[in-house]
Amino acid sequence: MTTWQRILPADAMTVCALMEAFHGDRLDERRRWETVDRCAGPDPLLEGWLLYEGIEPAGYAMLCRGYDPALARETMRLEELWVAPPFRRRRTGECFLAALPGLYPGCAYVEVPSAGSAPVLRMLGYRTEAPALRAACPERK
Repeated sequence: MTTWQRILPADAMTVCALMEAFHGDRLDERRRWETVDRCAGPDPLLEGWLLYEGIEPAGYAMLCRGYDPALARETMRLEELWVAPPFRRRRTGECFLAALPGLYPGCAYVEVPSAGSAPVLRMLGYRTEAPALRAACPERK
């Protein structure tokens, strides 16, 4: 079963290992730790999620807050989503993307870059609004 939780300071080692698997040498250790600290802390712009399959960490996601002046509402943009290879055929990423707009009630939308995954994202309710795909968030209760 796919689940997710916001990245907490206690998750730092796990998330850094996942980031290293994704980025390899392109992102040095200092930058990985800095990014995880921001995702797990009170950063007003960056937020992270740790994805699980059962109790195993399966991947992570990082989102940035934005603002759409035309709608006068906050927005969220997916900056990075990575799922470890053993979990890719289990729809881990799709489950998270389908639930993502619901994690931000009151936001105008969640924006996801369309690189290569547009057909899957459209099936999950995202709509093309160049250069990305967007899904409306539910109203805040």
